[in-house]
Amino acid sequence: MFEFTLLIIIIASITMYIKTTKNRMPSTKKPFHKPYNESWKDTPTKSHQKSYKSQHEYKQQYNQVVGDLITTKEVARHFKTTQKNINQIFQKLEWIEIKEKWILSTIKGNFNGARQKYNAQSKMKYVLWEDDILENEALTQKFKNQTKQNTEEKIYQERKRQETILKNPINCNHKTTHEEKINKGREYEEYVAKVYRSRGYHVSEYGKQQGVLDHGIDLIAKKEKEIVLIQCKNWNENGKWKIEHKDIKAFQTDARTFVEDKPLLRSCLLTARYTISGDFIHQSAIKHIDEMKKIGKRVDYEIVKMPTI
Repeated sequence: MFEFTLLIIIIASITMYIKTTKNRMPSTKKPFHKPYNESWKDTPTKSHQKSYKSQHEYKQQYNQVVGDLITTKEVARHFKTTQKNINQIFQKLEWIEIKEKWILSTIKGNFNGARQKYNAQSKMKYVLWEDDILENEALTQKFKNQTKQNTEEKIYQERKRQETILKNPINCNHKTTHEEKINKGREYEEYVAKVYRSRGYHVSEYGKQQGVLDHGIDLIAKKEKEIVLIQCKNWNENGKWKIEHKDIKAFQTDARTFVEDKPLLRSCLLTARYTISGDFIHQSAIKHIDEMKKIGKRVDYEIVKMPTI
């Protein structure tokens, strides 16, 4: 009996020793810290973490998607610009970085709704955006400033080009030709405006007001709920230049862009009309116009000849 009791005490002592020694031994396993989002390129610094009241709020900010995710192309479509232009603005705002063909979100981008994504099939990294990016004040203001800057640059370049043509003493003949072309176009626009006024339309000489920024719209004729967007061409009827189908398509695009910027016009009956001074329209253009009319598109052309003196 004594031997049995002694055996139990020895076993208990050994067990206690093993447990105590195991707890004192340092762990060989490395601690695993799972990031809030494994697709992050940049790890937010402690200063960013301190801006939140708790780690829980910090995790929610970067991990939780509020609303739908949209592509950069959809952002560009909202601002009526190109995807390349929007990416350039994102870079200036330091919301993304472009390395080779990868588009990578930054810490600032994450704060403004950027969500890093990876396409396993193409092995490409790209960024999606929360849909409230469309109302982001910083992005909107940056886009407006860039648009204004681009517009001013276009005006400056056009003025510089015209001054170079007019002041170049070596090419005096081109100066006269350029002025004549401008005057010829303006005279025809004024005549067409007079014709439409005689038909009961209220006419705005949009091309004369906007200059190089008229977007292909020379005249806007309005009568009740009908609006006609007019592009005028006063070319030589016997010359080599013809109005082709690509010109009609380009004018349709200009008219559509013009209307999209002015929601009040959408309720009106709109027509895009090429008004020309002679029969210099190509058969391909006529065919395209007929095809557009069959599917309900209001696009046509009209020959309005100026009176000969």
